[in-house]
Amino acid sequence: MVTMIVEAAEALAKKYMVGTRKGSDRESWRHPEDVVALVRQALATCPAHYSDEERKRGVAAAWMHDLIEDTELDAEALLAAGFDENTVQMVCELTKFETMTREDYFLHLRYAPPMTRIIKVCDRIANLTEGKGKLSEKWWVRYSREAKEKVLPLAYATPCEAWLLEQLRAAIASGGGEFGS
Repeated sequence: MVTMIVEAAEALAKKYMVGTRKGSDRESWRHPEDVVALVRQALATCPAHYSDEERKRGVAAAWMHDLIEDTELDAEALLAAGFDENTVQMVCELTKFETMTREDYFLHLRYAPPMTRIIKVCDRIANLTEGKGKLSEKWWVRYSREAKEKVLPLAYATPCEAWLLEQLRAAIASGGGEFGS
């Protein structure tokens, strides 16, 4: 069942995101591609912690992490497309629904399973990397502050904590943001 999940998730993300742009000159599907690459790197730092099946589900969720938030798709559509409940649950956990405040969203993520938090931290690393030098200083200050206050704690108690913290700190610092303590 999980054999082709990554390929199916990539195809679905590209189907719904090709030709669209969100805040940059890059096509929207390039962002999940970057997140997937980071998730794979993170998971490579803890090879014994997750089974091959769990890794594939995590990578599939990384491909689809913006689909519910940025397209007309919902959880039912992902299930109907053949994705298993565990993968769809991760995608839902990564989605900031319109009814949620940012505070509620990050509080919700704080209690999410480690794989979900790994994907979210990689998402923020990708956003910071993509936004560096392209978006306003005001955006950068707000986004990097939120990364330090809300996203950084998500890396703790994950099997690849050290790698995630190093990458997130580097992404913040690369934009001129000061990491601090």
